[in-house]
Amino acid sequence: EATKGTLISGDKNVNICSFTQDSRKVEVGSLYIPLKGERFDGHRFIDQVIEKGAKVIVVEREVPYRDGITYIKVQDSRYALALLSCAFFDHPSRKMTVIGLTGTKGKTTTSYMVQSILENAHKKVGIIGTIGSIVNGQFKETKNTTPESFELQRLMNEMVENGCEY
Repeated sequence: EATKGTLISGDKNVNICSFTQDSRKVEVGSLYIPLKGERFDGHRFIDQVIEKGAKVIVVEREVPYRDGITYIKVQDSRYALALLSCAFFDHPSRKMTVIGLTGTKGKTTTSYMVQSILENAHKKVGIIGTIGSIVNGQFKETKNTTPESFELQRLMNEMVENGCEY
């Protein structure tokens, strides 16, 4: 079990086809994890995602329950999303060496330097950074400077699938 949630209502043996924290991306059979941000609280969109076909809702606080929907209460939705994302993609960070860079300035430059050193040692490298990601030599812009956990795990999984070692 990816999180230690408590089943509040509904069937615990529901098959889901996908999960997301973005109410706009919910499809029939989804698990929805509403996150609370600075401007929006995803709990406000629960009725909308149910109408779109969500079958499981992972909540952080009390909400009105509807028949036919499974509700799981967790202490921290963002943490639950991270754990579910890791499990969904079979823990891609365990399948390669992950190098993290922190600091105020120079992270992008340093990541390109590390990439160059590793590639000169004939290693396959992927990068996730402020301006985008690089997988298999292909640059892709990212929506946020820090990707949400699902997107981070998806990118790392893509790297693993493309043979990245670092």
